[in-house]
Amino acid sequence: MTPREYAEVFRGRWRVVVAGLVLGIVVAGAVTLLAPRQYSAEAGIFVSANSNSADPGVAFDANQLLAQRMRTYVELVTSKTIAREVVDDLQLPIGPDELAEQITATTAPDTFLITVAVTDRSPEQAARIANVVADELSQRVAQIEQPADPALSPLIDADVFDEAVPPVEPVFPRPVLTLGLGAVVGLLIGLAGALLRNALDQSVRTRRQLAAVLDARVLGATVRDRRVPGHPLVVREDPHAPGAEAFRQMRTNLRFVDVDPRYAVIVVTSAVSGEGKTTVVCNLAVAMADAGSRVLVIEADLRRPKAADVFGLGRETGLSDVLAHGADPARAIQRWEDGLDVLTSGPLPPNPSELLDSTQMATLVDTIRREYDVVLIDAPPLLPVTDAALLACYADGALLAVRHGRITADQARAAGAALGAVSARLLGTVMTIVPSAGVRRYVKRDAAFGSGPRSSTPDANRPAAERAGASLTTPEPVGPAAPARPAPATREGAAQATGNGRPSPVPRTDGREPGANGSHPTRGTVERVAEE
Repeated sequence: MTPREYAEVFRGRWRVVVAGLVLGIVVAGAVTLLAPRQYSAEAGIFVSANSNSADPGVAFDANQLLAQRMRTYVELVTSKTIAREVVDDLQLPIGPDELAEQITATTAPDTFLITVAVTDRSPEQAARIANVVADELSQRVAQIEQPADPALSPLIDADVFDEAVPPVEPVFPRPVLTLGLGAVVGLLIGLAGALLRNALDQSVRTRRQLAAVLDARVLGATVRDRRVPGHPLVVREDPHAPGAEAFRQMRTNLRFVDVDPRYAVIVVTSAVSGEGKTTVVCNLAVAMADAGSRVLVIEADLRRPKAADVFGLGRETGLSDVLAHGADPARAIQRWEDGLDVLTSGPLPPNPSELLDSTQMATLVDTIRREYDVVLIDAPPLLPVTDAALLACYADGALLAVRHGRITADQARAAGAALGAVSARLLGTVMTIVPSAGVRRYVKRDAAFGSGPRSSTPDANRPAAERAGASLTTPEPVGPAAPARPAPATREGAAQATGNGRPSPVPRTDGREPGANGSHPTRGTVERVAEE
């Protein structure tokens, strides 16, 4: 992995890193508060050669002997023999083995100094034990180095020159050192956990990974926003939000896809449910309509339709009626606002796959594609059912929504293979619900510099509720079979003046209006729409 890839892993798994860091600090804090205090007292012993001869050669030999035996004296300090004597002298409630573990002895190179350190919970007890150990070592050295002639002095003397005193500060735990060490260890554990989780996680989390898995262009990404479940139509509700800007960028990128500019029928689908495809369809349709395109949204998910809920439209008559009962598309299509029409699902049929794979569906798509600049088909997920693959056969291409961290690379490949099996063209992908604070900061900054009305037309500057209400006061269905009438002074009228218009709306025959249930175009049953 390159340093950039490591940075991406840690940025995407920062919660794991932070969790490891916090865990290390918490454990270190618990040790600092709960661990018993340990005190260390030290006594110093000076070891010297004591030659009984005035001959310099003999004195040199004694010093050589001392240098060779220093290591032996250091080991003798921690021996069980001395520990047993100390236990007997001080009447300690512990055994020689346990006491020997509390005693350490060190000596600096090229010196004849031995430092005896004793660790104990009581500073006074630690000092007493250290002094007794030093005395015992001095006596043991005298016994070992005593010549055969009792009248002579020992060849080597070990004298206590620095007695131990009760320490003031404990040697363990040390709060600053313990907390610092815990933070370092916890951070390392967090980094290792992030790398391990990234290695085990097969979900798609980056644009680069998505593009490599499906060998397709990533046309955009939507930002995770907790307001979306209640207000999924972010392009209309909050046009300067980061999410709205993401859909406008998606619209711009889609223009550069090699699709016939005269018309484009695009199926929007996903691998599994809950990836935000309906939110993509509805917001992308509004963004395209704002740019002057004539857009039709077809709610072709005849199993769990949700697009009508986003737009606040009824499903009394819709796609299922057109396919199953030969209803007139002109009377089934509902206008949501100027430039944007919706063909809802209608009553849910028992055989959705058969209806979508029918001559009536092919004829419908062939008819309406010439009346609109863009037709967006909200299709079911690819992997659970075959509906989306069937719809892709009628379209110019498919757009695949992939939720960040939701599906695995294998699922994404399976979705691409399902489209390839019917020779459908994958125009690109959209990564949805991406937790990217950087994207939000960029878009907010861009909106701050360029904030203002989206359009100079009075209709575009009105609030969404007012425009939606105005469009619903004359909620006439439109369709290819409707008779023409003089073009209104709108974007649609301007298109008709150039000869590229479409038939105007005609009244409904059932006496109902699109959205006549009182629902607002951007309200309704939308709490569960954002995930679809």
